Amino acid sequence: MKLDESAMRWSVAPGERAGRPFLLALHGHNGDEHQLAVSAELLPPELVIVTPRAPFLESGGWSWFELAERGRDDAAAIADELFDWLDRQEGYSSYGVLGLSQGAAMAMELMRLRPRRFDYVIQLSGFAIDTSPDAELALVRPPMFSAHGDLDTVIPQERVLDTGRWLAAHTTLTEKRYPNLGHEVTEEEILDAGEFIRYRLTADTLPR
Repeated sequence: MKLDESAMRWSVAPGERAGRPFLLALHGHNGDEHQLAVSAELLPPELVIVTPRAPFLESGGWSWFELAERGRDDAAAIADELFDWLDRQEGYSSYGVLGLSQGAAMAMELMRLRPRRFDYVIQLSGFAIDTSPDAELALVRPPMFSAHGDLDTVIPQERVLDTGRWLAAHTTLTEKRYPNLGHEVTEEEILDAGEFIRYRLTADTLPR
């Protein structure tokens, strides 16, 4: 379950990264490190965006954890791997995390495990792995942008609502619903996320 650092996609060359805002982008189930490339082009250009490849190979791509009961254990192990790697990424002005679908589940799990690690979190068409009460997360209330499409038939509606309630109770939440959006990413959604990021880049960062 080791992360393959050679498979990570960076938006910026090594010599141009220092001092800029950092964004960890986590692709969806059966995706890969290239899945969010087009979307990333619509985000603020000052960002240094890195997309790692999930560790589990499936028939159509890569996944972060199995969609079964032991998936929670897989997610926890991968979170440890991501934190170990992230803690070696120094010299940036801020740190954010964005996830799509299953990658959004991972982004929210990272937030739950270390509420002060990121200056903001973005989840697109995802679900929270664990929606139990969390006192530390509720105290920190990290800035969160949460987006869902009303036509999404992949994530059960009750899971969407449960995730929304949990986020409202534990984060400083900006929530967007898109009436004509299914389980996909649109330009409107990414531009909205980009506006959220621009605001966060001008705000005070969270203490770590």
